[in-house]
Amino acid sequence: MFWGVENGNADEIRKTAIQIATQTLVTNTAQIEDQQYLLAGYKQFRNLWIRDLSMSTSGALAVGMEKPVRDSLAAIFSFQREDGLLPRLIDNKDGQIRAVLGVAGIRQSFKAPLKGWYESENKITTIDGNVTAPWAASKYIQKTGDLQFANRWFSAMEKSIQYLEKNHLEGGLISKQQGFADWEDSVDRKGRVAFTNLFYVLALRGAARWSTMINQPDRAVYYQQKADAQAIRFREYFWDSKRKILRNFDGDDRYTADANLLAITEKVLNPQESKDAYESLRKTPLWGPVPGRPTWPNYTSNMKSIFVKSIGLGGYHDRLYWIWLSSLGARAAAAVGDCNEYQRIMQSLELLIVKFGQVHEVYRFNEKTNRLIPFKNAIYRAEVPFTWSSAMFLEAQFDQCRS
Repeated sequence: MFWGVENGNADEIRKTAIQIATQTLVTNTAQIEDQQYLLAGYKQFRNLWIRDLSMSTSGALAVGMEKPVRDSLAAIFSFQREDGLLPRLIDNKDGQIRAVLGVAGIRQSFKAPLKGWYESENKITTIDGNVTAPWAASKYIQKTGDLQFANRWFSAMEKSIQYLEKNHLEGGLISKQQGFADWEDSVDRKGRVAFTNLFYVLALRGAARWSTMINQPDRAVYYQQKADAQAIRFREYFWDSKRKILRNFDGDDRYTADANLLAITEKVLNPQESKDAYESLRKTPLWGPVPGRPTWPNYTSNMKSIFVKSIGLGGYHDRLYWIWLSSLGARAAAAVGDCNEYQRIMQSLELLIVKFGQVHEVYRFNEKTNRLIPFKNAIYRAEVPFTWSSAMFLEAQFDQCRS
């Protein structure tokens, strides 16, 4: 075991870690009049990031935060462009300015009037929100049975998916994705990307569930058939039968944790493929000392954003550790029946959270102490507390190995 449970009772450590993670979501909730918004962080990311909110939805719902999830999702759909594109983030100011000031220790309020922002600091239009938000909204509807929300935003959900199909669908896959355009936005990951295409499958499944909830059986059949066909196309294109793993993106055969772990937990891979991908990941440095690193081998320097390199964050999407990926690794272990590994990972995360009293954005591995520590250098300190990782840690607490 990497850390074990040191100087404390395992149950007490777990309870404390859950309390800390839950408090993160409360701390990072902002209120504007009668609306509540679940923001990505406290300083540099104190704004509504669409992918962060999407990935945080299930964890937030697990601890009773229905209103912030509902209001945040409604805001996302309300800022949809006429052509169907959803925003990258929602804020009252430029997110890059907020990030720079936040790193300098200046925390600015999230307040009205809010605005949708669609391009990154690299002037890239991001597209992953058009599949992550419909998926997240379907999770919210399924959990709460909120038919008012479901009927109000159904056409926006369909328009979101149609935008990608019209502008990016080639050969049955989401193609022509620009670099620096998904959650690995420090990397020139482009073309047909496994993570984005996996979410296209999940969005279609969510659309089918959503259609059923609002009594539109024809649309439910339509979306379910598309989802089933898309899952086959996804596996046919991205599955590497020799290495028994999903490829990262066009022309890149690095091992990627994000798509593989999510495809296992969401059962997009079949049972044998899931076991194979799980074992393939465990044989790489992505699993040591706990899962959490996004990519191996590391990306070359010319693939990385000048901005992240300039502030000493060149390892942001390969060498550094993300607790949300660690939590997803635990859930993947549970999905293939490896409850011992699930427990090992979760106990390690619980101890890590309690040790530092917060959930941080990213961590680095300290070889001298054989432990993870929150990342900081002369310029950048990891955002804290960080919503995405807190929420997915909470989601993992309710997995089948602990039911």
